[in-house]
Amino acid sequence: MTNMRLRASSALAVTALILLAAWAGRATAAAPKPSLDVTFGPIQVEGDSRATFFLVLRNSGGADSKLVLGDEIEIVYGTGGGTGDLLAANQQMAVDLLPAGVALQRIFDADNHETGVRLAVEGDVTIPAGESQAFLLEGATAPPGAARVGVATRLSKAAGKATKSLAVAVVKTPPVSAVDFYGDGSDGILDVAADTQLQPLRNHTDVLIRAGVTVTVPSGTTIRCRGSFENRGTIVVLPGSPGGGTPFATLSLGAQLEAAAATVERGDSFAAPHVPAALNLQPVGGAKGGVGIGNAAYALPLSHYRHGGGGGSGTLGCLGGDGGGLLRVIARGRVSNGGTIRAKGGSPTFNRTGLVGGEGGGGGGGGGGIVILASGTSVDNSAPANVNGPAAPGTVDVGGGAGGTADPNGGGGGGGGGGLVVFCAPTVPSNGTTNLFGGLSAFQPARSRQ
Repeated sequence: MTNMRLRASSALAVTALILLAAWAGRATAAAPKPSLDVTFGPIQVEGDSRATFFLVLRNSGGADSKLVLGDEIEIVYGTGGGTGDLLAANQQMAVDLLPAGVALQRIFDADNHETGVRLAVEGDVTIPAGESQAFLLEGATAPPGAARVGVATRLSKAAGKATKSLAVAVVKTPPVSAVDFYGDGSDGILDVAADTQLQPLRNHTDVLIRAGVTVTVPSGTTIRCRGSFENRGTIVVLPGSPGGGTPFATLSLGAQLEAAAATVERGDSFAAPHVPAALNLQPVGGAKGGVGIGNAAYALPLSHYRHGGGGGSGTLGCLGGDGGGLLRVIARGRVSNGGTIRAKGGSPTFNRTGLVGGEGGGGGGGGGGIVILASGTSVDNSAPANVNGPAAPGTVDVGGGAGGTADPNGGGGGGGGGGLVVFCAPTVPSNGTTNLFGGLSAFQPARSRQ
């Protein structure tokens, strides 16, 4: 009997070991792993023109993907200049957004035509889970026709599961003479090297605003580019919707049958703020603020935005701050901002009538403006190192205006709400710095007496 019990115990132990081994196998299989999806586009461009393409490695897995020494990606195309070739004869592809650790190698045929490029990994490059690594390729296209493009990846296990090869047919369409979404390019190349003011509606081929330059644009400005747009300077968007309230028309409010009024414009918000009451300098409460777009921004088309932020309101000789203006940049090629774009809400205006003793306290700040950067390829809130300068981070500031300070005629005003920034493109390599904060309130709560 003793021997039988020992044999039974041994059998149970073996079973337990098998179960533990199976559980360990399941735990290993369930561990998150990286997975790279490869995308090349666009699949339609204009023939006999200049086009920008993007190659995107998106890590859709649950763990970081690491490209290591020896990994490489090849993009193969034709440059003989025929309809079946992607690039014009004797042209080379320019490649931007190369991260540290990736080198560009060119591939040539026997006739010294470039037939592709190779992205060779020479140092570790990490693509975090859920994020992407984008590369931009740009070159002069061959005549209209269909060109074959092949992408082959040779990656180690550290990169995770990846697409081995990708075949794409890029259709080069006849040049478009009519004005389309990106404009007709009739205003040519814009290279801004000195402070200037730009006209509100222009159709350029390419735009470059150089470092150290300040460009002023009116609210509602739309800049269209058939090529690329690069800002390394400062773009200041003028105010859009004016603030309002009840300025003094006379020093005696009691003599006024009806208080003077300046309309408060709502801009692209849903409702303008109310105007505080004003009657013979009697104490009155403040007024309700405006109604911003909020989460409705996700459902509204870009064509909805026409004015920018709404104005603030005030009373007793004080007018609310103007709303920040609206700027649209729409380019077929890449949009890169390595400078500053500013469309902030304004602060209240005191004593706009010029009457002695007409200063007013408080007043609300204007709402922040709206900046829309849209591209058929890529929007980057930074500028890469290129012939125009070193790599530079970008800033878009659509903060709200600060509220007016209190004085004997009125309390402190509320700050204007933050504005809206839209980056619209197949890839957005960097969000850079965006200021969407509301303006500071000048209201100071009363201190409790000791």
